Amino acid sequence: MSGGVKGLAKVIKECVDKRIEFEARAKRGILKNGLFYSGSNSYAANQAVEVNSNSKVWAVRSAYGAVVVGQ
Repeated sequence: MSGGVKGLAKVIKECVDKRIEFEARAKRGILKNGLFYSGSNSYAANQAVEVNSNSKVWAVRSAYGAVVVGQ
């Protein structure tokens, strides 16, 4: 990674691009008993934010299950 302002700008751009990609992949579903339900599928859920059970939430699916990112 190069230093200075150009290096900082590059890192910021990469972070913004990844954020947009993750937001596009987020699915709406229900968090219930530690599982994220979206459509007819369910995934083990890890919470990145504090939410109540039986709540509608946004989650991003990963290889390890679903990561709840918003309510």
